[in-house]
Amino acid sequence: MDESARQLELVLQTFRNGVRNCVHWEEPARRRFLSEAEFAGLTDARVIDLLIDWVNFAEDISVVAGQGADSHVAYDHLFSTVIVVRGFASNLYVKLALLDDDNDYPEVVIVSCHRASHPRRS
Repeated sequence: MDESARQLELVLQTFRNGVRNCVHWEEPARRRFLSEAEFAGLTDARVIDLLIDWVNFAEDISVVAGQGADSHVAYDHLFSTVIVVRGFASNLYVKLALLDDDNDYPEVVIVSCHRASHPRRS
């Protein structure tokens, strides 16, 4: 198993565990999300709940090619998903990184969260 596949499995395990304090925000990503008028009323804590529910339902997380400029920290691999958010006109694009690769309780960090510019894959 290559390193990105190993990390992806740990990211998925984080959400399967359902331990909300194993999902963190990078502060710039949290501030950007909270400033988006389109998602007014949706809290950063609710995004974590939606993310856990979505990943457990769809297991739709992909490895992101390249690092991009979303994070101020260089991570080995980045992962993304598009969450369908009922009651909002747009879906959420969420980019994640593995923060702690503990085998029992891995932790992830949200490095970017904003309106999806493309529809979710079906």
